[in-house]
Formats: sequence, structure tokens, C-alpha cells
Amino acid sequence: MSPRTDSWRRAVTLALVATLLVLVPAVASARFGSSDADGLRVGTATMVAPAGVTGTYKCGVSGLVTETLDIEVDGFTDAGPAGATYQYTLRSRGATLHSRTSASKEQELEGRQTNDVIATQWELDVVAKVGNWTSPPATVTIDCPWTGITLRRIAF
Repeated sequence: MSPRTDSWRRAVTLALVATLLVLVPAVASARFGSSDADGLRVGTATMVAPAGVTGTYKCGVSGLVTETLDIEVDGFTDAGPAGATYQYTLRSRGATLHSRTSASKEQELEGRQTNDVIATQWELDVVAKVGNWTSPPATVTIDCPWTGITLRRIAF
């Protein structure tokens, strides 16, 4: 090959490459004429603690060796999503003494433990559940004397 043919071949190759670089991006470009978006609408729900727990409770002592607490929850307000079930948990001294799940806002629970001859603080937690979602607990604190029966109304 002569130097003249070699220069001519390089010039043609350069011209072809330049032409391809200019034309190929134009082939790949696209234009959208509508700004309407028919897409998926997404919302959120918030799990809130049940509020306004009402009912009655009865503190007692059985045979001087067992403290007792009987609770009847009459109802409460749940402002969370529909279809919830409710977890009721009764605790004292850090231990869970009674727990149950129900779709009802009315529930009866009882707790029994060894009488330690001092006043006892009991806690009732009510938690709303929908699927894997769980609300914060509504906690009702009940103080019972060790000496005997107390009958009161819950209004929290």
C-alpha cells in the first residue's frame, strides 16, 4: 500500500465514524407526548393505641396466700384500621399472668399470684393488631391492697 492510499483510507474511516456518531444517537432518542400518569395510588395507615378503656376490676385475697385480680373490660375506642384483633395482657411484678387475643372489645381476665403482704400493682395492656402491624399498648395500671377486696370502675 502506498502512503497516499493509506491516508485516503484513514480519511474515509474517520468520516464514517463521525457520521455514525452523529446519526446513531438520533435513532435511539425518544419523545413522550403525554404527562398523564395512570399509576398506582398508595396510601398509609397508622396503628394507634386503643383509648378510653373502660370496665371494672375486683382485687381480692384467697386464703391469705393468693392475691387475685378479676377484670372485665367493657370497651374502648380504636381509631386504627378496620379489622383489628386485640391482644389483652395482664402483668404483675414483671410477669405475664394472663394473655389472650380476641376480635372483641369486651374481655374478662383474671390474675392470681402469691400474696407478698404488700400492695400490688397490676398492668393491663391492650394492643390492636392488623396482620403484622401492632399498635402501641394502651396501659391501665391498677393498685390493689394486699389486705382484701377492692371493687372499682376502670376509666382510662
